[in-house]
Amino acid sequence: MEHQFQGRVTDVQNKSGKSKKGEAFISYVFRVEELNPSKPEYPEAMAFEIFGDKPVCPKVGESVTVDFNVKSNVWEGKIFGTNQAWKIAVNDGVHTRQPAIAESQDDTSDLPF
Repeated sequence: MEHQFQGRVTDVQNKSGKSKKGEAFISYVFRVEELNPSKPEYPEAMAFEIFGDKPVCPKVGESVTVDFNVKSNVWEGKIFGTNQAWKIAVNDGVHTRQPAIAESQDDTSDLPF
């Protein structure tokens, strides 16, 4: 099931590494805060993840529309959830960015996501 969220990017964090197959990957987590909240004193914000060999990530301050899927994983008996962005449209009317998304991420670290 796909979802959509609009807002302004407030933070971007990245991580890179090599998969178990030895292939390089880059992962970004970015936070988007809604632009016109129904309750201005309590604006909604969401974190999204993109990854792949060359993902395109929005910049802090950009107004974006994010299409995403909600995913969950179980690792060592714990449940983890993530919002995986698969399309990021920068709302300046000029261009649309679409990240390269891999179906699964084989990470050499002990992290489940």
